[in-house]
Amino acid sequence: MSISEAAFKALKNQTGITRTSWGPRGVLIIPTNTISNCIIQTYRHKERLTKGWQPSADDLVADDWIPMGMLNEWD
Repeated sequence: MSISEAAFKALKNQTGITRTSWGPRGVLIIPTNTISNCIIQTYRHKERLTKGWQPSADDLVADDWIPMGMLNEWD
């Protein structure tokens, strides 16, 4: 699905989004309406959140986006 479809579902369900091409234990993007914009959470450093994710053009046009629960649910 598109990034906008995945973000809409994630906002509705209070989850994040990721791309299937990033693998099963990749990066989770948490869309927000705050000054932090989108927050990044990685599987490797679950406790560390980074604000201000900036997507590439490829990310914006990709169709492999999916809503995903928070990374603490991945184990």
